[in-house]
Amino acid sequence: MSLSTPPPYLRWIIGAAFFTLIFPFSLLRNPEKLSFTHLAANVVILIVVIYISIVSIMKISSMGSRIDNGILAFNGRTCLIFLGMAAFSFEGIAVVIPLYKLSKEKYMVPYIFRSSIFAVCALYGIFAHICFFAFGRDTQQMITLNLNQESVIPQIIYCAYILVLIPTILVQFFPAVGVLEQRYIDTKFTGKANTIITDVFRGVVMIVNILLAILIGKHFDLALSLLGTMTCVPLGISFPGLIHLKLMAKTKRERAFDYGLIVVGFLITIMSATITIYTSIHPYQER
Repeated sequence: MSLSTPPPYLRWIIGAAFFTLIFPFSLLRNPEKLSFTHLAANVVILIVVIYISIVSIMKISSMGSRIDNGILAFNGRTCLIFLGMAAFSFEGIAVVIPLYKLSKEKYMVPYIFRSSIFAVCALYGIFAHICFFAFGRDTQQMITLNLNQESVIPQIIYCAYILVLIPTILVQFFPAVGVLEQRYIDTKFTGKANTIITDVFRGVVMIVNILLAILIGKHFDLALSLLGTMTCVPLGISFPGLIHLKLMAKTKRERAFDYGLIVVGFLITIMSATITIYTSIHPYQER
């Protein structure tokens, strides 16, 4: 049985083990101690990207002058799924706000931001093209699955991902669950009752997330696309236009531009979500 399609019971065992491992850390009251893990995660990801790029380039060079992996230049039926995936790729961009507040030389932030976005987009594009030319239609949802699974290096990569994934998930978990706690718990409970209910609430949220991961694991790419379409696209396109329209827009040109952003974001969300859901129900079969 392939690594990409484990038996159903194994998923539940892994989910239970993951919950047992990560739940104690979710009870921390000072998550800032885990902030350094972002650097560790980025280092691991960079090493993996470099390694996979080298493997892909070597595979391409071994093909000689003719690359024929069944590559389809443009897939008009499912191309809009890419929009949700692309939007989700930048879901961590919200950390720019606290970084801006902590910066001493704030005037440098816009330049660093633009340079970083350009570099990340270029890296995404180059890496994706190299991998797709190397593996073609056999490219997996997780590119690491295209590596030789009998080699020890992919196993090291998986272990490294697990080590950095746990604290990284927690860093993303605390801000979201903190908003819910302030809204539904801190205003209604105090003292020891607040602590107990908070711990139980965090456990329930963690269990729900693990269950969702288990259930959508077979459609990982479609799930990320739908999540990016329904959340990241409105946050990145429609909501900025709406906020600017309500707070900043003064001229007709500014208001027209804001309305355009709102409409474009709404249309992208509807079209991409519709195609993603349709594809999940009727999987696309390449000819």
